[in-house]
Amino acid sequence: MPLSDVKIGVIGCGAMGRLITNTLIVLSKCNHESNAEGLKTSNVAVSTRQTEHLSDYQQKYGVQVYYNNEQLME
Repeated sequence: MPLSDVKIGVIGCGAMGRLITNTLIVLSKCNHESNAEGLKTSNVAVSTRQTEHLSDYQQKYGVQVYYNNEQLME
């Protein structure tokens, strides 16, 4: 399976969840800049109860945002 087809969900957006999500965004940007077929930010999803942590992820990077872990898993 190509990396561009991989979907990744991060449950929780505390310090560790933000670190993981930020790393995925950086990796995606590196792939995009080098024209490589890599992870797409649209295939990254994150779930949290703290809505203030996610507005930038969705607006700036196109990361899917959920406020319910069950929705993220669907």
